Amino acid sequence: MTGDMERGMFVACFLGAVVSLITLGVLIGRYTALRGGPLAGELGFLSAGPVHLLGLFTGISSLSMLCCHSLRRLVNRAVTENQRAGKSTPKTEMLAAIVDASPDAIVVTNQRNIIEFVNPRALEFFGYDEAYLLGQPIEVLVPEHIRERHTRHHEVFFDNPKIRRMGGARDITARTGDGREIPVDICLSPMEIDGEAHAVSIVRDVREPRRLAAQLKKLDKGIEFCRI
Repeated sequence: MTGDMERGMFVACFLGAVVSLITLGVLIGRYTALRGGPLAGELGFLSAGPVHLLGLFTGISSLSMLCCHSLRRLVNRAVTENQRAGKSTPKTEMLAAIVDASPDAIVVTNQRNIIEFVNPRALEFFGYDEAYLLGQPIEVLVPEHIRERHTRHHEVFFDNPKIRRMGGARDITARTGDGREIPVDICLSPMEIDGEAHAVSIVRDVREPRRLAAQLKKLDKGIEFCRI
């Protein structure tokens, strides 16, 4: 991906994140106006509806893509520096520390679907030891009922490698070590290591954003009911 394309992707994701913040402000404005709060005069003219909730979901997804884009660049830089230097340097150690401190789970797989790298957050989120996950097929982290479909998507990704959000508009889940299925947002990014194509998966736990979105939807329905 060229520098211009990367900058374009970054700007688009940033604008999408801004949309979510504006949408959240609209919904808060409606609620405040209805309750006659101190901001009613300033925000009461705003109206909200399903389109604003859609904007919130779009913004959250764009924010995930933005984080994916940034983390991908950090991982690529760390790998490139290691390949050039052939050893650890203060710079690569710093980049590795940033990846280790990421609030999102990071899983790197090769074209054979085998896990080659996981960060500490991935181990915490999925509930596995690093020694167990490394060398395992990525399907161990995928619910059984969608593993076959996931394998096909994996093949499609390597046929046309580019940054993309997995699942599109569908809700997707990941399977943890204790068998739970947790809603997640996953961003995929291509990466080359030692001349071999790899996939970097940025996995974000979206239980809290979805809970918030459900509350906002419920609030919006309550406001409409009060207007009747």
